[in-house]
Amino acid sequence: MRAPTGGDVVAGEVLLAVDNVSLSFGGVKAVTDVSFDIRKGEIRAIIGPNGAGKTSMLNIINGFYHPQRGRITFKGKTRSRMRPYDAARGGIARTFQNVALFKGMTALDNIMAGRTLKMQRGFFWQLLIEHDMGVVMDLSSRVLVLDHGIKIADGTPDEIKRDQAVIDAYLGVAH
Repeated sequence: MRAPTGGDVVAGEVLLAVDNVSLSFGGVKAVTDVSFDIRKGEIRAIIGPNGAGKTSMLNIINGFYHPQRGRITFKGKTRSRMRPYDAARGGIARTFQNVALFKGMTALDNIMAGRTLKMQRGFFWQLLIEHDMGVVMDLSSRVLVLDHGIKIADGTPDEIKRDQAVIDAYLGVAH
């Protein structure tokens, strides 16, 4: 179901859709024809080994990078590129890994503390970067897996844990 164009998106409806997005830097393909959506009320994870294209994808979503192909639909409005100010106004925020603002607190604790002070929305609205797969799998409704800029899996955490392509990518098995 498509999200309404004017007001709020109803829980369970598509809030953000990424359709066949590709991004290259010179001859290096960072993201190749990746599609997925995020529904209101869910926690969506993007995982993959180093160099998988996770950061590039997040930077496309928040408008820092502009894809050469594909489109993004956010709250019912389709565009070929997200503008950073539109992303920010719409509530798309970005967190960074290895945050250690408050000694003795985890990155997650730091994010929650800062989020509470600065944002009017719920904590899980941010694009949380976490390296502990147990945390990711426990928190996520659905998981997108990238490897070398290509989507290799998309599903529930249980489906992802059993997916052979995901196991191969994380264990470094040759394809």
